[in-house]
Amino acid sequence: MHLVLGALRRRKVWIVVPFFVVSIITAIGAYLLPRRYESSTTIWVQRDEILNPLVSFTMAVQLASEDRLRTFNEIVYSRQTIEALLDSLGMRSTVETQAAWDELIDRTKSSIRTDRSGSDSFTMLFSDTDPVRAQRAVTQLANMFIQTRLRAEFQRNEYTVQFFENKLREYEKKYGETQASVVSLLRQRAKDLPGGSTSFSSRFDVLSERVRETTERIRDRERAMKNIAIFPEAFRTERGRAALSELEAVDVPNATDLRVLTAGYDSVTMRYTPKHPEVARFETRILELLERTRVMLQSELSVLTARLSDIQKSRSELVQVITESSISETRDKETESNYSFYQQLYNDMRVKLEQARIARELGRNAENAFIIIDPARVPTAPTKPKRSLIIAGGMIAGLMLGLLSAAAAELLDTTIRSPREIEVYAKPIIALIPEGVHRT
Repeated sequence: MHLVLGALRRRKVWIVVPFFVVSIITAIGAYLLPRRYESSTTIWVQRDEILNPLVSFTMAVQLASEDRLRTFNEIVYSRQTIEALLDSLGMRSTVETQAAWDELIDRTKSSIRTDRSGSDSFTMLFSDTDPVRAQRAVTQLANMFIQTRLRAEFQRNEYTVQFFENKLREYEKKYGETQASVVSLLRQRAKDLPGGSTSFSSRFDVLSERVRETTERIRDRERAMKNIAIFPEAFRTERGRAALSELEAVDVPNATDLRVLTAGYDSVTMRYTPKHPEVARFETRILELLERTRVMLQSELSVLTARLSDIQKSRSELVQVITESSISETRDKETESNYSFYQQLYNDMRVKLEQARIARELGRNAENAFIIIDPARVPTAPTKPKRSLIIAGGMIAGLMLGLLSAAAAELLDTTIRSPREIEVYAKPIIALIPEGVHRT
């Protein structure tokens, strides 16, 4: 131990110099490194209990939050999202080559951090040398994720509704064909029943006509709802003009007021540019009227759908009564079997279509499910580099390097400074010159 302490005292310059050199270098580096600021935002996703149209009516599934968060990182780190983020920050103009653009995208990805600590919430963080840009970036990133997620949900719900509508029409057609076959058969059987075939035929024809009229009215309302759904994006487009013209022609609520507003809108668009306040005022009034019309159409559709269901039920019950009351011994088993089969398919598909429409309506308001509980703020203090940690680490590294240098220098130095050190080499002593003896 005394030898070690003595060696350290002799080699203190080997300890002090590396300690100060490394400490100074790390301190200079800590202050020269660019300062990075980090901004974050936390979003909570509310759970929606909706019915899955692909399963039975009574089975409720939690689709919203889990499905919305399942693709969280895939959306945030996708190249499309990163490019849109850089465009919104105006950074595309700062690069000139594709290689530089790809490098900027990679750097931007490395500046993003995500944290999904809970089952129904997530946090986004973005670091940058500019604190204002960090706050803008994380805000834009959160909005892009929400819009992308909502757009995907809307497309899925829309495709689901279209699929079930097409299948319902297909089954409705087959159901009508088999029903007509059964009715033709039952008319022959009804001759033996009280009232004869005339009473049965007239009742069935009346119900069939009411089904046809109600179905056409429902389809007109559904087309009107689809035309309303394309606004406000469809303003000043051919599709939008065609949609407004169709809404004016159809007997829908507020059609007269819509014609007046549309005429005024066409007049001001011919005189002013799209950014003129008068044009914006007419667009706002049209959108408000369309929203009121949509609510009224939705209510009317509910009534018409319930009415159609009752009429079809009455017609089916009439057919069933005639079938059960028939005294004929001969039955067309195949015709009645096909009728029962397509009747069941048609009824099941109506239930699934209604569930799909409910899911679509919930999806229209899904934006309210994303609640920003911790909005992004402009950071006031840098998060990187941690200067105190860097300097402390440099001092520790300098001290360790100094100790190692002193130990190495002592091990490589073969100078004997005391008799006690001779014992280390284990060599025989051939002479000893006493202290104070000088050669003359």
